[in-house]
Amino acid sequence: MKAQALTSSPFFYYRSGTKTGVDKVYDPLLSTSSTTIYTTAANKSAGTLATGIAKADSLFGLDCSTGGTRDSTTTFKHSGIKSNAHIRKGGLIKIGGVYRTISAVDTTNGIVTFSSPVDTSFTTAFIPYAQVVDSTYSETLNEDGTLGNDSDGDGMYEMVSTQDNKNWTLTGTTNSTYIPDGNIIIYCVAFDKAGNISSTSLTTQVQNNPLKLTKIYLATDLNGNGSYDATEYETYARAAENMANTTAWNLETKQHASLDAENNIVANNRIRFIVKNSTNALAVIPETTGGNNITTTTPLNYIFGDGTLTAAKTGTTAACAVLSNSSNTGYGLSLAGGKFTSGDTLTSTVRSAASSGHTVNVTFYDNTDETTPGDTTNPSLAAYVNVTLDIDLVDDMKPTATFDPFHWTSLTDNSVYDSANAAKKADLKGHIELESDWTASGNKSGTTGVKDGDPKVSGLITLTGTSYDETRLSEIDIGITGIKLNGGTAGASTKLATYNTTSGNWDLVNSTATVESNGWKFQSAEQHH
Repeated sequence: MKAQALTSSPFFYYRSGTKTGVDKVYDPLLSTSSTTIYTTAANKSAGTLATGIAKADSLFGLDCSTGGTRDSTTTFKHSGIKSNAHIRKGGLIKIGGVYRTISAVDTTNGIVTFSSPVDTSFTTAFIPYAQVVDSTYSETLNEDGTLGNDSDGDGMYEMVSTQDNKNWTLTGTTNSTYIPDGNIIIYCVAFDKAGNISSTSLTTQVQNNPLKLTKIYLATDLNGNGSYDATEYETYARAAENMANTTAWNLETKQHASLDAENNIVANNRIRFIVKNSTNALAVIPETTGGNNITTTTPLNYIFGDGTLTAAKTGTTAACAVLSNSSNTGYGLSLAGGKFTSGDTLTSTVRSAASSGHTVNVTFYDNTDETTPGDTTNPSLAAYVNVTLDIDLVDDMKPTATFDPFHWTSLTDNSVYDSANAAKKADLKGHIELESDWTASGNKSGTTGVKDGDPKVSGLITLTGTSYDETRLSEIDIGITGIKLNGGTAGASTKLATYNTTSGNWDLVNSTATVESNGWKFQSAEQHH
């Protein structure tokens, strides 16, 4: 700040409340637990100053219009001074129409001592809650930022300098961590010896507690039960890549390592995250540090978008909602497939290995005081992530079904039914001639019939296989030549199981069928999503 002539000491102070309508004046020389002079509607109704606070000469301060007493020409006594840490040596008191420097404060008895005597008949006063820059002596700061030499004893590092005794540079240094994050107006008030007042202000923002991302949980409703189950989440942690928490994250999901249950880094062996379900397409839960006023009633806010961001996205936000992830219950967002207008990145011709993926973005906002999430001119603190993933919402591939080859590894590990319980070959309930054995024995003859190169079986055997699709299977049908399944036509394709989206399991059409009674039985041994 500069003044044309240093004929009096200028004040400055910090104020907020333009958005909420509840004025807050901050004392930056005190810790955050006591820096706010008044903060809530409970002690300030609209348009009315809080109890004990007055406004004069563009300044806020202690109202001593009543209740003051005088014991001498250089002292003033008032109950509002008692235990009032905002009044200190080096400040100013206005009494008898003139601002005078406070040289001592007795907060026990509520007495200030000031320079320039004034008749004891003046019993009203005003004590500004503001910082005064007036020290022309050399003051110093320690390496840790604390005040070293404090020549005037006001607890603030300040410096006044001039080259020509006409233009002055005045410096006052305060600790911004003593002021809550959010918009702040810095007011500067100057006056001359004639009592003329001039003020100016600067609006800025305190950002000592930035919102930073530590983890992102992604899920898609693979089993179609209408929710995101714990097993459907993938966790992407900054720590897994030895990266610090951040306000801007470019997350390529197939190039990101993971953490095990003990938070040890596991080398990256995952494919790119795939959005599958058109209804519950994508859940995103952020894990963050920092930020302000993030609670269950005031959770993070978000904006979802397409493409890659280089700065936080502004615009209309929505509040994060409760979602349950693989670790706990958090707040995030759930998106339907209609949000992904770019189309599938995985198709019948382009699968994961060849896909370049698609990038979407989410910007998260906190609820910092005096700010608005997503606002272009007055935004709250934000962090954003660009997520590169694959999209596979259109079922454009036919399901694939394969049978595993018959095998013989040992007496108890082979394709004969119930061989696991066999103690000797005579206990086996069937017989297998594998392709290689049949050919080596010299019995192979021709390409069709019982002597061709196919494996030969008799008795009871077990067929295993796999059915899969790029989306979710809905039923499994099987037909075996010469065999009736579920009372159908021999050899006809017969429905044996349907997928239950509510339970996430396969329901058997005939769950009571047994080999002993029906000559066959079917079971789903494993599920692949």
